[in-house]
Amino acid sequence: MDGKKLTKNLRDEAIRIETEMRTRLALAITTAFALVIALYWQGVIQEGVNEMLKILGMPVVSAYIYRILAAVIVTIICVLGIWYFSKWAQKTPEQPKEEPKAQKN
Repeated sequence: MDGKKLTKNLRDEAIRIETEMRTRLALAITTAFALVIALYWQGVIQEGVNEMLKILGMPVVSAYIYRILAAVIVTIICVLGIWYFSKWAQKTPEQPKEEPKAQKN
């Protein structure tokens, strides 16, 4: 392997690593922002559910049961979402099909 080819291979690999690092860092930062949003909305949703239960005249004990039920439902939905997008991320992109060349007559 000559020097120019080795230099090009090293440069290509460095670019690939930098691109992968940027992708993963962007994913981590996006996830952190999503967590902050979710934590903020958690309080708002809890207050809304509590107010709704007061209006409906439900006892506090049943509010706890509804929170457990809601947590189970949200967990199932999120696990299914994680599973789906994990499978989606593992798919390899399809190569474009070459169009058949016209035959010369």
